[in-house]
Amino acid sequence: MKMELISSIMSPNIRSLSICLGSKLLERVFSENPPVTTHFQWFENGQKWIERTWKDGKRIGLETQWYRNGQKSVEQILET
Repeated sequence: MKMELISSIMSPNIRSLSICLGSKLLERVFSENPPVTTHFQWFENGQKWIERTWKDGKRIGLETQWYRNGQKSVEQILET
């Protein structure tokens, strides 16, 4: 299987980076104002694995993780 890197600009202040290996495995959406990165990751079977937000190099806000079967495993709010 071939790995594919997809990068797109959604607006002047937001851009997105996706990595695919057959199905999408990783996506990061970067916002410049405010400077925040939203991180999404998927299992090979297409189920979402992780959704989290970063600001100033630290995880912030709601973070959610799932099992391979799609059932939620962790949901937590991270304080700065």
